[in-house]
Amino acid sequence: MRSTLRTLRLPTWSGGMLSSLSLSNGPGVSLSVWLALVSPSLLAGCGERKPPQVASAPRPPTWSYEIRLAKHGILEAEAHFSEGAIDDGTELSVTEGAEPFVSDVRASTGSVELRGTSWFVRGCATGCTLRYTFALREAARTLRDDEVANRAGAALQAPPGTWLLRPLAARSGDRFRVAVSVPRDQAFVTGLTADRDADAKGAPRLFSGAAISLGRG
Repeated sequence: MRSTLRTLRLPTWSGGMLSSLSLSNGPGVSLSVWLALVSPSLLAGCGERKPPQVASAPRPPTWSYEIRLAKHGILEAEAHFSEGAIDDGTELSVTEGAEPFVSDVRASTGSVELRGTSWFVRGCATGCTLRYTFALREAARTLRDDEVANRAGAALQAPPGTWLLRPLAARSGDRFRVAVSVPRDQAFVTGLTADRDADAKGAPRLFSGAAISLGRG
């Protein structure tokens, strides 16, 4: 039986951006991700009538992630980078402070070298897949930082930049997509744009956004 809702933190706003939203569904691990959704200029324009604009189709993602919540609060990740997204020697990392919780980084082609708090990839210019793990529960327990990773009761909280290993020099046109799979008794709460919700068969939920919004660009 699905456990009852235990924790709900209302969203807070800072500078016109959604800064936090958290939901816990029982004693297990839940994920919460935060991302800017509304700019101050958009908020200032509320109430003004403007002519409709035809939205252009978004560019296909150049970074695609498959994230699965495993046991003990471990995220198992696959990062797929399209041709040209990673040059030889490209530096990849996560939000500052979260690097020690990334482990087992390996590439489908080429090589990965850890130097300091960054990973440098070679041989992926034509596209490749990186696999790694992120110790989300341990990061939340250790850091206790709302900007990086924290916990509120049974809920684990971390912005996507904390656990998405990515090129630090993101180009303005790069986009990312995340497919998230969690156990049925867990909740995933996000401010990311949803491309598809999970169906009754447990298909991953899809979210996307501009790569530059993840930070450290």
